[in-house]
Amino acid sequence: FAVPGALPILGHLLALGDFPCKVLLDWKKKYGPVYLVKFGSFRTVIFNDAKSVREAFKLVPLSDRPPLKQYTEATQGKGFGFVNYANAEQKFFFIKNLKIFNENGNSVEGKLNEEISSFFDELIPGKPIPIRNTFTHTILNSVWGIVMGYTFEKGDPEETKLRELVQRVTAIPGMVESIGMFNPWMSNLMPDFTGITSWVKSYRGLCDFVERKAIDRKQTR
Repeated sequence: FAVPGALPILGHLLALGDFPCKVLLDWKKKYGPVYLVKFGSFRTVIFNDAKSVREAFKLVPLSDRPPLKQYTEATQGKGFGFVNYANAEQKFFFIKNLKIFNENGNSVEGKLNEEISSFFDELIPGKPIPIRNTFTHTILNSVWGIVMGYTFEKGDPEETKLRELVQRVTAIPGMVESIGMFNPWMSNLMPDFTGITSWVKSYRGLCDFVERKAIDRKQTR
């Protein structure tokens, strides 16, 4: 079902407001778990429950990435973080190796549980904590441990640097940035105004950090 009210150029971006996830969940109640919206000039199918998501991602074409300028420029063809799954072999290679990783005793679930336990150990009744940084550290360390084979200690300057890079890249874009993101002609015409230039710079900084750490890791193995 196509959600009505799409505007020229903007699509449904204005209707999504500052909390798009909440709006998309509200639309699920009205239009069902699968519906069509327009993100700028992109017609986008929304899968809004576990069953439809599982079914959708069995199809290789639905695992691909949209040709957004900031992703293609920032990754420089390396596919870091925003890998293109047009070739099914890449996806199956990743799934197969995760399975092997688990079978060799390096349980992904075990590493995640370690980070979750560490997170709860830091909670002190009656003492406020910066939730954003705390959750970011837990999630980053979980992913980093799986990919690199080691984790960061709390307060490690390198972890702080990585966290800041990730937060800049994953920050929710404002309305102008969203309009530029989903209208490629606008991001091509005004990359500075739409935030594309600064985002690409941040993303490349993250890529360089991870690549440097990967090289260091290879030299110590």
